[in-house]
Amino acid sequence: MSFTKFQEAELEAIKASLENHPVYKNINKAKDIASLMSYHVFAVWDFMSLLKSLQNEIASTNTPWLPSKYPKEIVRFINEIVLAEESDEDGEGGYCDHFTLYLKAMDEVGADYSKVLDFIDRKEVRKLPIEIYQFTKFNLDLVSEGSAHKVASAFFFGREDIIPMMFKAITKNTLNTSYKHPKLNYYLERHIELDENEHGPLARRIIEYLCQDDTKKWTEAYEVALKSLQLRKTLWDSVLNQIKENRPYLNNLDT
Repeated sequence: MSFTKFQEAELEAIKASLENHPVYKNINKAKDIASLMSYHVFAVWDFMSLLKSLQNEIASTNTPWLPSKYPKEIVRFINEIVLAEESDEDGEGGYCDHFTLYLKAMDEVGADYSKVLDFIDRKEVRKLPIEIYQFTKFNLDLVSEGSAHKVASAFFFGREDIIPMMFKAITKNTLNTSYKHPKLNYYLERHIELDENEHGPLARRIIEYLCQDDTKKWTEAYEVALKSLQLRKTLWDSVLNQIKENRPYLNNLDT
């Protein structure tokens, strides 16, 4: 069992709008990249809460320890992706978590990450720009609710499934400046490699295992998937608006 043909078509349509979003072709200066990163860094951060929620559910992280009730293939995948996200190769002979690697890339570009650090310190979501607030709150609420199939849907459809095609679109514009931004390009290319070839297919299988033949769970997974994609599109719309503010002449262009 899975989504209906109508549900699949609706998800594919919004994925296509993300793949062809006009923000990508307008990212051609460091200031444009910085604008995108100042929004996207929240997605980099709250991704870990989705992942850790799944790890806590699937991999038996409580003490006293007991064997997980889930298939060992799924347990291994969750632990492997946590390993990569928390201590991946940093491209310079060492190891680094992906969030810190992203902050280093932001330093390289000259992007401001004070808002995300302030949020992590104060946990005051409502002080964020509305688009970031809605995106981040949705994901943190899923984690607080604790429904594993909903978290898995956001994890796959809102992240692992769309990241490769979004990052490929971004690298088309940033690749020519890789000599200036090697950390950013390493981050993007590393995620394209991991999510496209390994994490994406397995993340889909986690949803299938968690939902199985439960119609209610599949419906809820669809609703979460659709909302995750809609919120990502709203986030990208906001980045484009920020770029337009940085370069007012864009308002007169067909973007």
